[in-house]
Amino acid sequence: MTASDHVRYRGATRVTGVLFSVPGIVAGALLVVSALTHLYARFGLNSDTGVLHSPAIVLAFAAVELALGLVLLLNPRDRWAVYLASVVFTAFAVYVGGLVYHDAEASCGCFARWSPPAATMFLVDCAITGGLAAVLVAGGWVDAPRRRLVVAAVSGLAAALPISALFSRFTTPVVALPGGAVAADASRWVGEKLPIAELIQGGADLLRRPRCLVLFASPDCPHCRTLLASLGPAWAQSMGLTRGELVIVWIRGPVPRELQPVGWAESFFLIENATLVVRVPTAVLVESGTVTATVVGVEDRGELEWLIRSTEEDGEWAG
Repeated sequence: MTASDHVRYRGATRVTGVLFSVPGIVAGALLVVSALTHLYARFGLNSDTGVLHSPAIVLAFAAVELALGLVLLLNPRDRWAVYLASVVFTAFAVYVGGLVYHDAEASCGCFARWSPPAATMFLVDCAITGGLAAVLVAGGWVDAPRRRLVVAAVSGLAAALPISALFSRFTTPVVALPGGAVAADASRWVGEKLPIAELIQGGADLLRRPRCLVLFASPDCPHCRTLLASLGPAWAQSMGLTRGELVIVWIRGPVPRELQPVGWAESFFLIENATLVVRVPTAVLVESGTVTATVVGVEDRGELEWLIRSTEEDGEWAG
């Protein structure tokens, strides 16, 4: 490897050289840890690895992360490794930003079952991307016009897919994200057949019911726990709801026994290997398979009561 393959700095001292090695070391460490946690979760614990389900995909993903991470750890100022890492973390930041946009309580999935909240990882990804970009700029590698064009073109291609997924929510109720996950904006479901019914175990049964209130929740969402604690058999009876008319769809598992309703509502779960990104808690009123009303980000049970009473004019539910 020649000297030109390394990022060099104008007026560099030993201190600045060490400082400009930090972004590469941090990025490399995170890539290696991400690869190892996904491998261990998938093959050691045989558990869910977020949006990565297929063993082949997990292996390929981990191999790329390990290779790039080790190069950065061994030589954190290698210009091609730094550049590739900046592209990778740009894509990560946009993708994780999409998760935060759709679900503030989402886990980023970066480290399988040990992942931090998406909002936290979004800030980390942005900070690393900025640090790597600073290394490239300080090294003078992006000074030449042709190199700037290469940086813009490749970075644009790397970010195109997650960016399109993020912004397509303005025109479609369901968005396919990289890795097989599905992001859903329930506020755009009104007037349509329940768009994510195929992701729910027993979803076809929900479509056949004359009317039901579907509540999307997650066991790791504190607000979901608070909302469910305010409901119960007495509340369901006061609203005129039978067990088949009140459904809780858990978008993540496992669900502790104490959270699962007994007798007053039904619990539904996603099909195996399905990943749904939706803001929780979200309530959806479904009539003969068609969504007629939604409340995204339910604040309290009063909003559920409003949703139910909005149908009283039809005489169907008289709570």
